[in-house]
Amino acid sequence: MGNPDRLHERERIHLLYRTALPNDRKNADLLKRCLASLAVMFDDEKTRIDTSVFNASRICKVYGTMARKGDDTPERPHRRSALLRTAGEKTLITLEQIEAIASLLPEDKPRKAGRPLGNTASPIDVPLWIAEHLGHISVTGTKVRNGSTLYVLSECPFDPSHKAPDSVIGQMPSGAVFFKCFHNSCQGYGWKELRERFCPKDASRAETETASHKDTGEAIAALRESTGLPVIEVGGGQLRDTVDAVISALEGVRGENGPLLYVRGGSLARIVADSDGRLRPNIVSPGAMPEIMSRAANFVRIGKNGCVEIFPPESLSVAVINRGDWPFPELRGIVEIPVLREDGSVLKTPGYDSVSKLYYHPARLVPDIPENAGKEDAMMAARFVLDILSDFPFQDDASSGNAIGLLLSVIVKEISGLVPIALIDAPTKGTGKTRLAQLASIVATGRETPLSPEVRDEEEWRKQITSLLIADRQIIVIDNIERTLRSGQLAAALTTSEWSDRLLGKSEALHLHSRAIWIATGNNIRLGGDIARRAYWIRLNSNLPRPWLRDSREFKRELPSWAVEHRHEIVGALLTMASAWFRNGKPEWSGRPLGSYEAWSRTVGGILEYCGMTGFLSNLENLYEQTDDEPAQWAVFLGAVFDAFGESAPFSTKTLTERIANDSALKSVLPEKLGEAEDKGFSTRLGLALRKRRDQVYEAGEVCIQLKDTKPDARRQKSQWQLTLLRSAPPAPPLPGFSADAGKKKIIPEISPENSPELFSSSQELTGKGDARGAGGAPGGEGLNSAAYEAEERLAIQNEGKTCRDRD
Repeated sequence: MGNPDRLHERERIHLLYRTALPNDRKNADLLKRCLASLAVMFDDEKTRIDTSVFNASRICKVYGTMARKGDDTPERPHRRSALLRTAGEKTLITLEQIEAIASLLPEDKPRKAGRPLGNTASPIDVPLWIAEHLGHISVTGTKVRNGSTLYVLSECPFDPSHKAPDSVIGQMPSGAVFFKCFHNSCQGYGWKELRERFCPKDASRAETETASHKDTGEAIAALRESTGLPVIEVGGGQLRDTVDAVISALEGVRGENGPLLYVRGGSLARIVADSDGRLRPNIVSPGAMPEIMSRAANFVRIGKNGCVEIFPPESLSVAVINRGDWPFPELRGIVEIPVLREDGSVLKTPGYDSVSKLYYHPARLVPDIPENAGKEDAMMAARFVLDILSDFPFQDDASSGNAIGLLLSVIVKEISGLVPIALIDAPTKGTGKTRLAQLASIVATGRETPLSPEVRDEEEWRKQITSLLIADRQIIVIDNIERTLRSGQLAAALTTSEWSDRLLGKSEALHLHSRAIWIATGNNIRLGGDIARRAYWIRLNSNLPRPWLRDSREFKRELPSWAVEHRHEIVGALLTMASAWFRNGKPEWSGRPLGSYEAWSRTVGGILEYCGMTGFLSNLENLYEQTDDEPAQWAVFLGAVFDAFGESAPFSTKTLTERIANDSALKSVLPEKLGEAEDKGFSTRLGLALRKRRDQVYEAGEVCIQLKDTKPDARRQKSQWQLTLLRSAPPAPPLPGFSADAGKKKIIPEISPENSPELFSSSQELTGKGDARGAGGAPGGEGLNSAAYEAEERLAIQNEGKTCRDRD
């Protein structure tokens, strides 16, 4: 066919034919069939036609360069691609010539699945059939092409002049058989004609099989053409191949703004809409999977009656769900407003974002975001946000700044990492706590979030946290806290970016991104456990006995309805503040970050300070002092126990329980968490609580005591408790006249003219007045020197030394 250029590349020979065909899918398929046909005709033990590359865009070779595929060995050395021969006349291969070669390929092409499209109850043993029916014609060799086995005949049964390898009998993996001779004079002969000539008794059966095969193939082709979806046979071939076909089909289907399926928490998930039109991620169950699969492919079963359309079986759905190594993208969550990415850019294109792994579904109006916002833009936006909050009676500037920080957290949580829980409390009800929490929800989602109640035990906390994270709640409000807010499960959720739990009623592990912003509201909230150091405080105080009776005409805006209507303005202002800070080099915050939330503290604090607002997180010490009274309760209780047992007498948990039952003084100071002494299980709770507080030091009145666990009872191995008196406070920084050993408790010596004459002589020379700081940086009059200051400081320490107060 023409006169090709002949080139050499290592062990390969390239024959280059010129065509003028467009490189599209249709012509690529045509060339694929052409190469397959050439392979059937010319492949043998020494030579093989490469049928893997039929797309012209992948065929590229610069001749004259060194071919370095594989290792350089004596058997297969690296060699330069050389031009062996060029055609004198440059002619184009026509489309008709290529189609003629492609037409020589047997029409019964093997399917990728492992089952035939027709009746294959009795597959033919081809070598045996040849030996029984073709007489002197023998098999000279076999080849495997595209899964089919080709038996090369010594000569063509219809024309003996056509010698090997011009004619073959092929058998596909399904068992279907075909015959082909590659001479034009034999193009009218196929398997049917071969069986009619050499095995007439099987002609009727062959005709039936061919018709069945043809009908099935036509049915599948018609189904594929009418729906535009691939056809997957159920029950044929290996399960792994069928699962691969289903996953491949699912991967090719896309929704309006993204893929059909995602991976979330180690499980398959999809995005669904609720009755309000809000999108949320949904873990795919085996019951829902068949319907999803039917969107991606047509499922059929091949039987005696031909091709029958069926529903995807649930067993196949379970296999797809349990595959685990899906090619679908990861989904971290759904956002309904533009947010900042880690590089400072704004996510504002609807649909799935592969950079942040978020799905952006804009709710209501999209805010206007200045392209090059500067400091003046940021400060103007901050004043707008502050004005929106002006109707809330914040107790101090710290609470006001923390409230704006809560709103900013919605915008920057993707770059700030973990966010502590916001405590919104007030002295009395009706002050606006829940309304402020819902304002944050309106900013994030455009609607008020459902309120979650406080729960009693850790198991209920775990279930509630898991269900809220599965629902991808962006704002979680624990409303109207009445008990002490204490939960190890909640503390864990606030300090991890990935929450792990098992699905309810199943043993399957679930791993979810913990992206929620937590808010707790209540009156004078008390904190216990580790919650205090995972929280920041927004205190409202109207200084009114019935704040809910205030006249609404006094307010600038009717919240939350005003916030819903003007949400795009609020979001735009917050984005302006954040993006301007990021664009101008992210100036550092001058405050002290909250432990475990350093990135969030520096991000939100930096934005607020850049916009001219101070006081962020400056009320943390007040929060710790006023909300966590559990250590104080234990200090009073253990002080009473010390008075009852003394320092030297050890006691068991049982002995202490019996003593409490008969001692009203001990019973009256029991820590709240222990419950009543008469409650069932009190002794067990007491023993666990004592073990948790082993070696801790408590200030009880004017002394410090430490709870010790002495050697266990030799027979019963039960703990014996003892309270040890510490007669001094932790050591203060050393002063002149002191000999303090680091890390040891010392009794502070009495100060007198006899043991410190140099200090008293200095103090007698003091002159000056007032409280201004004098020379040397010491408080006092103008003539106060350092020695006199040290004497005064030492006297003050002596007066306080009897109280063991922690000076850290």
